[in-house]
Amino acid sequence: MSAFGTVLDVGVFGIGNHAMLVPYARIYAAGHPTDPVKRIALLEWGRSVWIGNDVQDGGSAVSLPDVTITAGSVVTRGVSPYVVVVGDPARVVNQLKKGDVERAEPQ
Repeated sequence: MSAFGTVLDVGVFGIGNHAMLVPYARIYAAGHPTDPVKRIALLEWGRSVWIGNDVQDGGSAVSLPDVTITAGSVVTRGVSPYVVVVGDPARVVNQLKKGDVERAEPQ
């Protein structure tokens, strides 16, 4: 994770191999009810956030429990590995083959 990143880890989170998180990336594995009556009770919950292998989050990316928002895209459900999604609402624009993914190994 780069400079100024934030992890709120009330829940479990994990970052895969070769994942790159740019400055200001945020991971929130916690939340609260959206219902105002329940929220007044100061209830809080934790859920898992997983950032898989070979993932690159864009600038100021936000990873929420069960939801990922990246570079202006709003992803409301899980996506398959090695797909590229864009837009609001997000749509799949490219399916990468695992062998096509470039990987830079540390020198």
